[in-house]
This record gives sequence, C-alpha cells and structure tokens, in this order.
Amino acid sequence: MDQLGSLEVPSLKSYGAYLILDSRLEGLTESLSGLQLLQRHIRDLPVGLRPYFQGIIHYNLTRHAAGEEAKENMRLAYENFELARSSCYEFLNANWFVRDSSIRGVNAGTSYETAASLLDWSFSGNASFCDVVEKTPDCVPASSRAHIVGCDQGYFDRYFEEFYKDFKASGAIGDIVVLLADVSDVSEVSSKYTDVRFFTASLNVKDKKSMYTALRFEMAKKLIQEGVYKQIVCSDVDVKFRENYNSSVSAIKADIGIMFNKAARIPWRGGADAKFVVLNPELGGGAAKVVKFVSALVSHAYRPKLTALGNRQWWMDQFALALAVDGSRFGIDSFVDVSVHHIERSDSPIVSAGMMGLSKEEFFKS
Repeated sequence: MDQLGSLEVPSLKSYGAYLILDSRLEGLTESLSGLQLLQRHIRDLPVGLRPYFQGIIHYNLTRHAAGEEAKENMRLAYENFELARSSCYEFLNANWFVRDSSIRGVNAGTSYETAASLLDWSFSGNASFCDVVEKTPDCVPASSRAHIVGCDQGYFDRYFEEFYKDFKASGAIGDIVVLLADVSDVSEVSSKYTDVRFFTASLNVKDKKSMYTALRFEMAKKLIQEGVYKQIVCSDVDVKFRENYNSSVSAIKADIGIMFNKAARIPWRGGADAKFVVLNPELGGGAAKVVKFVSALVSHAYRPKLTALGNRQWWMDQFALALAVDGSRFGIDSFVDVSVHHIERSDSPIVSAGMMGLSKEEFFKS
C-alpha cells in the first residue's frame, strides 16, 4: 500500500489530513514522483480540501514541464485555487489552528478568467476597497521617485522613525509617502516630518490587519493617476536600507520589479513578495495594470463574514502579485504584456527581519 511518509492512505479521511500533508508538503513537492504520489491520493482527502492540494500539484508541475504544458498547469493551478476559495471556506472559518497556515491564501483564490473580469471592473472606474485622502497638500513633490509605506497608527509609531532615519542615512533618493489607515488627524506627525507626504485611508472592515499591506498598492494607484512620479517604490515600514538602493532601483527597466522565487511551493507564500516592489508607470501600462488588479482583487476577495481571528484573509495582495507575475512568466491572458524584473534577494535594496532569520526585536537591535 502506498504511504505518505508513515501515514497510511485510508487515515486521510479526516480534516486532520490537512495538518499532516501541510507539514510534509515541501518534501512531496520537491520531485515529480512526490507530486505524482500526492495526485494519486487526492480522492482520499475530504472533498473540500481537494482543490487546494490540486492547485498546489499543478503549480509545482510547472517546474517539470515546458511550453504549453507548463502554461496549462499554471492556468489550472489558479483555477483550482479559485475553487478552493469556496470549498475551504467552512474549514477555514471553523478551525483555529489554520491561523498561521498557508491555506489562508486561498481566501483570495482567483483564476485567470476571473482576473480578466476584475481588470475590466477596475479599469471601468469602480470604487476601491478604501478612499485615499491627501492630508499634506502643501508638501510639494521634490523627486521623480516616490517610496510608499502603508500601515496603521500602531505600526507607524513603532517603526517609522527608524525607517525615516535609515532611509535618509542610506542616501536613498525619493519622496517618502505614507498612507495611514483609520487616522483622521496627522498634524502632529506631519509637523515632525515636514518632507513626508501623508495620506489617510478609511477601512470599513473588521479584519483590518489583512488589508494593511495592500494599502501601499492603493496609494501607488493614486500616485500613478497623479502622474508626478516616474518611478514608485512600495515597501514594508519595518525594513532597513542598503547602500545600493539608488543604483538597484534605477537599474530596474521593467513595468514592475519584485522579489520572486520561481521555485516556490506555494505562490503567495514564498513566491511573490510584497515586501519590496518597484513600479515604472512611464514604461507602459503594465505597472498601472498590476496595482489596479491588486486593488480589485482585494475588493473582490475580502469576506466580511469570515471570522477575523487569526487574520485568515492574509496574503490577498501577495496572491494578486503572484498571479500577475506568473501570468507574465507564462504569457497568460491579461498579463502577457506586463514586463517583470526579478529582484534577487542578494541584490535587494532592503533587508528585513525575516530575510535575516531574526525576530523584529533582534533585527532592530542589530
């Protein structure tokens, strides 16, 4: 009888199978034989979990195929992730233990067919998931590059001062643009940071933490529409800067520059990284398309009735970025004309606690 590790196949008839397979997923997806083994036992899993693992199988099969076969596997991967968005809903809402699990990403599950519809919706001028309001109109843009961070007041208070000092000390060139969530009065901080452009956004949702990383792309969309900046950089606020910031960012001549692992097992976790993204809106329509898609997908994917505990809607922005980048890589549908520059982690202009394998406390003490 085939076995998955020491687990006999008949015992997979419970949702406990998710915990077991998730812990062994890296080993199962390393080789073609591992993927074939997982494929043989898809029907031994509970019905609701099958699309999630089927999507992972197709996604990882792209490493063992080429041409149209690889492209079709990528398309099927995202089709199954979209199916998993519905089939895993009850499981995700009921099980507390998935709060730190990759399966949360399927709450944003979207196929390429749906992505095309979302882009049409976004380009038709429909509303975004938040309204962005400028709070410092007298702060005139001084550079052709903007560097955006988006966060809540708590993260701003904890990390922005260090971010600001490190940005300046590194010699980085660009206007710092801050989008704060659910803050109405920025007079105190804007008087302290007079060269920073401040904007605010109101989020009328209960699971707000899931939205915070997506704010930067909403801000980027507004700045692209503004038409002042030739280049727009989006990053986390809890990062430090390397001395190669200006040279590295200037060298990116594609619509978007992003850290992306082509060997990732799961596209939204380990694949596309929203931590640092460079947008070049003047090169064509690719940059605008990507940020409009992120905004549209977040608006589409957010589930107001999903239990907020555990941030089970994490990675909505990274799912959107992964779908766009994979569409560019494999020439799929709406993203075939988006050019992507893959930023190697060793060349990244920023570093973070996660990139160095440190806790945030250790990182900011170093």
